[in-house]
Amino acid sequence: MTLDNLIEMINNSNDFGQLKATVQVAIATESIVSAVDKHETPARAVLSHLNTLNGTKLTAIGKISQRLSEGYSVNDLKRIAEVKCDEWGGDKTMAKYLRPQTLYGSRDKVNKYMDQVKLNDNFIKKQVAKSRPDTIVLPKFI
Repeated sequence: MTLDNLIEMINNSNDFGQLKATVQVAIATESIVSAVDKHETPARAVLSHLNTLNGTKLTAIGKISQRLSEGYSVNDLKRIAEVKCDEWGGDKTMAKYLRPQTLYGSRDKVNKYMDQVKLNDNFIKKQVAKSRPDTIVLPKFI
Protein backbone atom coordinates (compact mmCIF):
# COMPACT_ATOMS: atom_id res chain seq x y z
CA MET A 1 0.00 0.00 0.00
CA THR A 2 1.43 3.35 -0.99
CA LEU A 3 1.07 6.60 0.91
CA ASP A 4 -1.19 7.96 -1.85
CA ASN A 5 -3.53 4.95 -1.49
CA LEU A 6 -3.62 5.47 2.26
CA ILE A 7 -4.44 9.17 1.93
CA GLU A 8 -7.19 8.35 -0.58
CA MET A 9 -8.66 5.79 1.85
CA ILE A 10 -8.66 8.36 4.66
CA ASN A 11 -10.41 10.93 2.50
CA ASN A 12 -13.05 8.49 1.24
CA SER A 13 -13.73 6.52 4.43
CA ASN A 14 -16.90 6.74 6.49
CA ASP A 15 -15.93 3.89 8.85
CA PHE A 16 -13.24 5.08 11.26
CA GLY A 17 -12.83 1.65 12.91
CA GLN A 18 -12.17 -0.07 9.59
CA LEU A 19 -9.85 2.73 8.53
CA LYS A 20 -7.87 2.46 11.79
CA ALA A 21 -7.50 -1.31 11.37
CA THR A 22 -6.35 -0.88 7.77
CA VAL A 23 -3.77 1.73 8.79
CA GLN A 24 -2.47 -0.51 11.60
CA VAL A 25 -2.09 -3.41 9.18
CA ALA A 26 -0.31 -1.17 6.67
CA ILE A 27 2.10 0.11 9.32
CA ALA A 28 2.81 -3.40 10.65
CA THR A 29 3.36 -4.72 7.13
CA GLU A 30 5.72 -1.88 6.32
CA SER A 31 7.69 -2.56 9.53
CA ILE A 32 8.02 -6.24 8.68
CA VAL A 33 9.04 -5.53 5.10
CA SER A 34 11.53 -2.93 6.28
CA ALA A 35 13.08 -5.34 8.79
CA VAL A 36 13.35 -8.09 6.18
CA ASP A 37 14.79 -5.68 3.63
CA LYS A 38 17.41 -4.56 6.12
CA HIS A 39 18.13 -8.15 7.22
CA GLU A 40 17.49 -7.24 10.84
CA THR A 41 16.55 -10.71 12.05
CA PRO A 42 18.42 -12.03 15.09
CA ALA A 43 20.10 -14.77 13.05
CA ARG A 44 21.25 -12.25 10.46
CA ALA A 45 22.61 -10.00 13.23
CA VAL A 46 24.78 -12.90 14.45
CA LEU A 47 25.90 -13.73 10.91
CA SER A 48 26.66 -10.09 10.17
CA HIS A 49 28.80 -9.90 13.32
CA LEU A 50 30.69 -13.05 12.30
CA ASN A 51 31.22 -11.65 8.80
CA THR A 52 32.48 -8.36 10.23
CA LEU A 53 34.95 -10.13 12.51
CA ASN A 54 36.15 -12.39 9.70
CA GLY A 55 35.94 -10.10 6.71
CA THR A 56 33.73 -12.71 5.03
CA LYS A 57 30.40 -12.74 3.22
CA LEU A 58 28.85 -15.92 4.58
CA THR A 59 25.11 -16.31 4.03
CA ALA A 60 24.00 -19.54 5.75
CA ILE A 61 21.86 -18.80 8.81
CA GLY A 62 20.18 -22.19 9.37
CA LYS A 63 22.39 -23.35 12.24
CA ILE A 64 22.27 -19.92 13.85
CA SER A 65 18.46 -19.95 13.71
CA GLN A 66 18.38 -23.43 15.25
CA ARG A 67 20.53 -22.36 18.19
CA LEU A 68 18.45 -19.21 18.72
CA SER A 69 15.29 -21.33 18.76
CA GLU A 70 16.89 -23.46 21.49
CA GLY A 71 17.19 -20.44 23.77
CA TYR A 72 20.68 -19.14 23.14
CA SER A 73 20.76 -15.35 22.88
CA VAL A 74 22.11 -13.24 20.06
CA ASN A 75 24.78 -12.02 22.47
CA ASP A 76 25.77 -15.62 23.34
CA LEU A 77 26.31 -16.48 19.68
CA LYS A 78 28.13 -13.23 18.99
CA ARG A 79 30.49 -13.85 21.93
CA ILE A 80 31.24 -17.34 20.59
CA ALA A 81 32.17 -15.76 17.26
CA GLU A 82 34.40 -13.21 19.00
CA VAL A 83 36.27 -15.76 21.11
CA LYS A 84 36.71 -18.27 18.27
CA CYS A 85 37.76 -15.57 15.77
CA ASP A 86 40.30 -14.36 18.28
CA GLU A 87 41.56 -17.91 18.78
CA TRP A 88 41.45 -19.19 15.19
CA GLY A 89 41.60 -16.03 13.07
CA GLY A 90 45.38 -15.90 12.78
CA ASP A 91 45.76 -19.59 11.98
CA LYS A 92 45.25 -20.38 8.29
CA THR A 93 44.46 -24.00 9.09
CA MET A 94 41.74 -23.11 11.60
CA ALA A 95 40.41 -19.89 10.04
CA LYS A 96 38.44 -21.90 7.47
CA TYR A 97 36.31 -23.23 10.34
CA LEU A 98 35.06 -19.77 11.29
CA ARG A 99 31.66 -20.41 9.77
CA PRO A 100 28.15 -21.05 11.13
CA GLN A 101 28.27 -24.82 10.47
CA THR A 102 31.32 -25.18 12.69
CA LEU A 103 30.55 -22.59 15.35
CA TYR A 104 26.85 -23.33 15.75
CA GLY A 105 26.51 -26.77 14.14
CA SER A 106 25.27 -28.60 17.21
CA ARG A 107 24.06 -27.86 20.71
CA ASP A 108 27.10 -29.72 22.08
CA LYS A 109 29.51 -27.47 20.17
CA VAL A 110 27.71 -24.35 21.32
CA ASN A 111 27.74 -25.53 24.94
CA LYS A 112 31.48 -26.23 24.69
CA TYR A 113 32.16 -22.84 23.13
CA MET A 114 29.93 -21.08 25.70
CA ASP A 115 32.00 -22.67 28.46
CA GLN A 116 35.08 -21.17 26.80
CA VAL A 117 33.37 -17.76 26.54
CA LYS A 118 32.52 -17.88 30.26
CA LEU A 119 36.10 -18.78 31.18
CA ASN A 120 37.37 -15.96 29.00
CA ASP A 121 34.91 -13.45 30.47
CA ASN A 122 35.69 -14.55 34.05
CA PHE A 123 39.41 -14.18 33.41
CA ILE A 124 38.88 -10.66 32.12
CA LYS A 125 36.72 -9.75 35.14
CA LYS A 126 39.43 -11.02 37.51
CA GLN A 127 42.06 -9.01 35.66
CA VAL A 128 39.93 -5.88 35.90
CA ALA A 129 39.40 -6.45 39.61
CA LYS A 130 43.17 -6.84 40.22
CA SER A 131 44.48 -4.10 37.96
CA ARG A 132 43.89 -0.69 36.70
CA PRO A 133 42.00 -0.98 33.38
CA ASP A 134 44.79 0.70 31.44
CA THR A 135 47.34 -1.90 32.58
CA ILE A 136 45.38 -5.07 31.81
CA VAL A 137 47.05 -7.47 29.42
CA LEU A 138 44.38 -9.69 27.93
CA PRO A 139 45.14 -13.13 26.54
CA LYS A 140 44.50 -13.71 22.89
CA PHE A 141 42.26 -16.58 23.97
CA ILE A 142 41.85 -19.10 26.73
